[in-house]
Amino acid sequence: MKSNYKTLFNTLITAAFFLITPISIAETKYGNYLDSRIGDVNNQTFDALLYYPDKEWLYDFDTPTPFTGIAIDSGSIESSSDYYMSAPQSMRWNTSQGASLTLNVNINLKKSWPTHYYLTAGVFQADIPTGKNKRAFKIELLSANNSVIASRNIYMHRGGWNILCSNLKFSSNQTVDKIKITQIQGTSGAVLLDNVMISAFQNSNDVFMSNGTVEVENPELTMDKAKNYPATTLTKAQKKAFLTIAEKVIPFPKKVSKISIPKLKEYIALHAFYNIKTKGDYASGVNPLYYWRSVTKKESDPFIHYTQNQLLCKKMKEIGKAWYQTRDKKQKAVLARIITDFVRLAVTFGDMPNPWYNGRGFADGVYYAKDLLEEAGLLDRITTLIMQQYGVDQVLFNEQRWDNPLALKGKHGPEFFWQGTADHLNTTSKSMILSILTAADTSEKARNLTRFKSWMDNIVLSYSPSVEGTLKPDGSWYHHWGNRYDNYGWVAGWRGATELVWWMSHTPFAVDKTTKARMNHMADIHFAVMDKQGHNGPQDKMHKVPSDGFMNLAMAGSPDGLEEIDPIPASYWLAYPQEPSYSKNKKWVKQIKAKGIKPAAIKDTTLTLSYESAIYHRTGDWQVFTRGISKKHYHTQYQRNGYLFYNIGGLSLVKEGEASGMQRYYGAPLLQRHGDDLDNITAGYNFSRAPGVTSVISNYNDLKQLYYQRGTSDFVGGTSMTNDIAVFIQEFDANKNDKYASTVASGLRFKKSYFIFGNDIVLLASGISNNGSNTDVETGLLQEATKTDKNEFTFANNLTTTATSYNENYSSSDVPWMFNNSLNIGVYLLPDQNFTLFKGSQTFGPLTGNIISTYLTHSEQEKGWYEYILRVNTNQSGMQQLAVSMKEDEPEYKVLQRDENAHIVRSKQYSSTAYAIFNSSNLELPQGILKSIDKPAVLIVNKKKHDVSLSVSYPDKRIDETDTNPLGWSLATDITIVLEGELSLINSQQKNVSVVADSINKTTTVITTVKDGLPLNINLKNM
Repeated sequence: MKSNYKTLFNTLITAAFFLITPISIAETKYGNYLDSRIGDVNNQTFDALLYYPDKEWLYDFDTPTPFTGIAIDSGSIESSSDYYMSAPQSMRWNTSQGASLTLNVNINLKKSWPTHYYLTAGVFQADIPTGKNKRAFKIELLSANNSVIASRNIYMHRGGWNILCSNLKFSSNQTVDKIKITQIQGTSGAVLLDNVMISAFQNSNDVFMSNGTVEVENPELTMDKAKNYPATTLTKAQKKAFLTIAEKVIPFPKKVSKISIPKLKEYIALHAFYNIKTKGDYASGVNPLYYWRSVTKKESDPFIHYTQNQLLCKKMKEIGKAWYQTRDKKQKAVLARIITDFVRLAVTFGDMPNPWYNGRGFADGVYYAKDLLEEAGLLDRITTLIMQQYGVDQVLFNEQRWDNPLALKGKHGPEFFWQGTADHLNTTSKSMILSILTAADTSEKARNLTRFKSWMDNIVLSYSPSVEGTLKPDGSWYHHWGNRYDNYGWVAGWRGATELVWWMSHTPFAVDKTTKARMNHMADIHFAVMDKQGHNGPQDKMHKVPSDGFMNLAMAGSPDGLEEIDPIPASYWLAYPQEPSYSKNKKWVKQIKAKGIKPAAIKDTTLTLSYESAIYHRTGDWQVFTRGISKKHYHTQYQRNGYLFYNIGGLSLVKEGEASGMQRYYGAPLLQRHGDDLDNITAGYNFSRAPGVTSVISNYNDLKQLYYQRGTSDFVGGTSMTNDIAVFIQEFDANKNDKYASTVASGLRFKKSYFIFGNDIVLLASGISNNGSNTDVETGLLQEATKTDKNEFTFANNLTTTATSYNENYSSSDVPWMFNNSLNIGVYLLPDQNFTLFKGSQTFGPLTGNIISTYLTHSEQEKGWYEYILRVNTNQSGMQQLAVSMKEDEPEYKVLQRDENAHIVRSKQYSSTAYAIFNSSNLELPQGILKSIDKPAVLIVNKKKHDVSLSVSYPDKRIDETDTNPLGWSLATDITIVLEGELSLINSQQKNVSVVADSINKTTTVITTVKDGLPLNINLKNM
């Protein structure tokens, strides 16, 4: 057996070295061999499982009595030291056509769903028959009365082996008494059996059937190609578009006379690696491509590692590209055999182009070699497979609407049924479109591209419902399952989405003008929240938005189709000349500038990002984010032990070009991937004392962050005006979410509000407690690593501290303000609050460092609360001036109310009163222009001379999934506001608002309709 593989390998090597093809003249049709690498493509083999299943039943033939329970009707069985899956042996069966053996099983298998079962068996031949002598086997699951419960055929690969791993589906519970294996064709001889197994698989992931399609618990799931978009005659414009799109997606390289011999050797060695060539722990000496699961002893490791699959897919791209490039016929023949062997393996196993990151490159290689594969008769099979692997069949052949009944019944909901997450945009969209472009140039190909465009217009590039999908009406992005906080959508989803728009642009398959306008809106929000280096928030890699998205939208043309280059995203792109997309596309830069388009200016801005539960505020070099946590979308998908309270009611303060207090250095990653990696965090930084964070004092080891952590309320959000004013509201009560029951925060509750006025943020909280007590609750103010060359804080009333270390408690009545010299942030505390000032060595988790921090303590408060002001872009003089102003009869900021019903703040400079209303029932409002409001809301009233401006929102987006609203589209909310005075709308045509003045009571009733948690801004004037 070994000699056969050695001969094959040496033949290929010789061919490569001496450029003599091993393929006879009769077989030079680029790999369409009579003796194919893979047998019958109807073989129901299956891929490696994504998650570790439980072994229900196993014959590995490795026990001291390996043949107990086995009966044969002819031939013989014996142990063999040639093992291929698990040591130390396999079973050798001397068989012939019609011979069979049975293995006792006697196990009960449940009805399919949610439990799935897989039948697995490895079959290896001592010889390798060809032609009519090729062997095939049937495996049958038998009941006690010998009736067949399930049956699978195994056809041998050209290499002389096969590993079956087939899905078993049962409509009712079954008892399997025996497994029968029969040789159904081929010559007599010896075969080796290893690891015949039934395994159980139960989790929330999609399960792929043997043909690669995603299996949904729905018998109606039929991919009816005739269901949408009738077939039409192929037009010249469409045929031209095929190449136009392809050249953008996967530009063809220049032809070369030959590829390098070392590269050819590498590809031949790779080909040999994926063939069985030696015995050992595994057939190839390493894990067989699809069989990592069945032999691993690492039962604690839940993930399959597709290392070899990833390598193969990456190299498939290179090999396909090399086949296309080389003009050398002999090299071409060798590469052709490698490619067609890989493709035959893929279409038999149904999983070679493994989706997600590991599968990148396979579709590219197929596209480069599509002429070869078409001649070999493999093109239809491989394009169908890639379509099925990436869910393109679902995308194309079902009506593209979010509320499609099939999508609603999908196990993971519509976003995964429709391949509509940021993961799909970033990771699979290229392979998806290549699966269409690889097909022959027919009317069906045009039809499929039209369907693909419909998917873009109606699903993946449309605003998505509830926490499904990626794009949101406020201009923010989700990753999946309601996750925004890892920033994946803003970075990776953004790039993939804009690439789709660019690829299809300037062709008959370009996205609809409304889709392009929607993507331009996303670009507007991106640019508004990005700093000069491209960061939106913390200045680390995961928050650095690539400028490629602006470039893609610019070159895709204007929404109305009149401009070949869209000027607004083009101006955004020019604002980032330091980015690689700029330096690599100088020709486009020149074209844009020739049209008189100039770089857009980065300006101060204030935005409500309702689906992030955040307010974004830029003032000068500072970015300020309020970080809420909602009941609907989760905090982060990344496990960072010890950060339980980070961002729950906290505040992100980022100065451009400088590390934040929690970063070890500028650009240090703050989001860790599936682990507790604190190496990039300021040593000793206590996340429970991050700015604005209210937390329970506890041992580090008790601060376990909840995985997929969610909040406890839907009433989280804000409203904002363009003149640097915003209000944000946050409520949290761990008693309302049983996920917190086992944490130190099991009784934590608070109501918080944030009032932004230019450089000042007024922060209020009420109802702070932990299980009715405040003895162990504190709120972070500022924290950073100590600097040896400066005194980090300056204090009011000439407070002095020792230079090396201190840990002192103070009252805000005595020391009302402090200024951090290194961060240029000041804190003003209203009276009657206690705070601690700490400087010295601090240990948090595994790291210890020198830290300086200040934080509020609530232990002496009967009802926990705080009132303080953060000022950025300031200095010591600015803090002194604020302190003077706050003691005036009409202070700069006055807290009008802070209780369980409402937080209300008035700003003298901005002539505004801002309201965070938690409960409108029995609400007694302070004297002012607002007389009443009928619902909880956030509201800003700005009064200047004869005009009144309002900004109002209802933070609860009302995205519950119900029988009448199964997708959870945001429902509108009417809010009735009564104001003092007789007022009218300045813009009488404004939608979603009605204004009625009452001349008798001298009041005005304003009825607003708001949705999606977004602000409605209204301008009124005196009548």
